Amino acid sequence: MEMYLKIIHLLEEYFKEDTKSLFLSGGCLFLAELLHNNINHSKIMINRCSEHCATEIGCYGIYDITGKISSENFRCATKRDLLYMKKNYTPRFNIERLNKYLSTARGEMDDYHIFCPTC
Repeated sequence: MEMYLKIIHLLEEYFKEDTKSLFLSGGCLFLAELLHNNINHSKIMINRCSEHCATEIGCYGIYDITGKISSENFRCATKRDLLYMKKNYTPRFNIERLNKYLSTARGEMDDYHIFCPTC
């Protein structure tokens, strides 16, 4: 869970505003992909009822910007799901700038890269 906490901390440092609202209204897939790309044995999950993406982190459960969330109505996202979310939900922040910031912080993140055991 160290990597999840580190990523959330970096995002809160970067935005210095209500980070949660940014990732609950258009940015959930960005966060899910960021977590998935940095935490081994994680999966991008989707709740089509609420059109929300989150990340399943091994046996720890499903996480979004708010922390651990209920797994109710979530399933593993397909390529089609991801395309739908990318087409219909645009983050309300500059993705390029954020990626540049995260690239700079990548060294710090690599120190925390974890191997999440499968359960």
